[in-house]
Amino acid sequence: MLSEISTGYTSLKLAFDIAKSLNTVNTQVQINEARISLQQLILDAQASLSAANEAQIKSAERIRELEEKIVSMKTWDVEAERYELKNIYSGAVAYVLKPSAQGLEAPHWLCANCFSNKHKSFLQEQMQMQSKMIFKCATCASVVSVHRGISPTRPWNPQAAD
Repeated sequence: MLSEISTGYTSLKLAFDIAKSLNTVNTQVQINEARISLQQLILDAQASLSAANEAQIKSAERIRELEEKIVSMKTWDVEAERYELKNIYSGAVAYVLKPSAQGLEAPHWLCANCFSNKHKSFLQEQMQMQSKMIFKCATCASVVSVHRGISPTRPWNPQAAD
C-alpha cells in the first residue's frame, strides 16, 4: 500500500513540475505535449491511489476476520474451561461438565475427538444391546460403548462392580 501511495505522490509531483514549466513553452506543440504528459501523470496517480485504497480495504477486512477469530478463540477457551476429560467407562473417554460448572444444565457427554478440534458435539444414545449402551457423536460419528446402566445422569463408578 505504501508503494502505491508513493507512486501516486511522485506522479502528482511530476505533474506539478510540468504545470509550472508551461509558462516557458512557446509553441502549441509543446503545450500539447505538456498537456498529454500531465494527463498521463494524473491518470497514473489516480491508478496508484485507487490501488492503495483497494489494499487498505483488503487490510481492513483481514483485520476484521482476525478480530473475529480472536473473539471465537476466547469464547471457546471460556467454554472449554467448564469441561474435563473423564474416563466414563473402562477405555471410553468423553468430556464431562466439571462439578463447579453444572448449574442448571442437564448432564451430558461431549465427544473427545470433536472437543480436541474446538467443537462442542454431544454424544447421543444410539442403541441398547444386552449389556452395553452405544453413544454416537452426530458430528464425527465416533462411537463410545459403555455398560448398559451407565449414562451422563448415572456415571460409572470404577470401584463398584459392573
